[in-house]
Amino acid sequence: VQSEAGITGSTDTVAFTVDGGTKSVDIEADVAWSTRTSATSWLTVTPTSGTGGKVSLGITALANNSTAARSGYVYVNIGTTQKLAIPVSQEGISFDVTGTLENFAAAGSDEQKLTVESNTAWAVLSCPEWLTVTPSQGNKGTCEITLQATANNSLNSRSATLSIGVEGVAPANENITLTQAREIIKETFEIKEAE
Repeated sequence: VQSEAGITGSTDTVAFTVDGGTKSVDIEADVAWSTRTSATSWLTVTPTSGTGGKVSLGITALANNSTAARSGYVYVNIGTTQKLAIPVSQEGISFDVTGTLENFAAAGSDEQKLTVESNTAWAVLSCPEWLTVTPSQGNKGTCEITLQATANNSLNSRSATLSIGVEGVAPANENITLTQAREIIKETFEIKEAE
C-alpha cells in the first residue's frame, strides 16, 4: 500500500493592510506542485511551481484603492487536484473627518479644528482661497488640522466647500461646508441743532 501524495501548510488567513505588500507562508510537499490565486488582478504568489520538499511561498497583494475590503485564496495543487487553500484578506481605505465647525468671524482671527482619521495618506483636495488648512496633507493615523479664515471685508457673508480625502477615491472624500460672517460697518451720525 502506498499513501497519497500530499501538501501541508498553514491555512490561517493572511491579512494585508490597505497598502498591500508581501508575506510568506511555508508549505511542504511530497511531490511536484503548482500554485495559483483566485484574484489575479491584485493577488500573486511566487514561486508558481516546485518539486517536493519545504518551500516558502511569497504572497503579494497590491495596494487597495477602494473603500471596500477584499478577499481571495492562494491554491496549491498536485497535478489538477487542489491540496491546499490559503485564505487572503485585505482591508479597504478608511477615512473620516470629525469635529464641529462654527461660522467663522468676519475678522478672520479665530481658528477652528477638525480631526482626520485615516489608514492611508490623505490631502486637502480643494479649498477656498480665503481659508488656510494646516497641515494640508498627512499619512495614516489620527491628525488634528487647524482651519483659519482671512478677514471678510465684504458686506456679504460667504460660504464655500472644503474637500479632504484620498486622491482618486471619491467615496473616501469628505466635503465640508464653511461659512464666514460679513463685515459689520458701524456709522456714527452727529445731529446738530440749527442756530
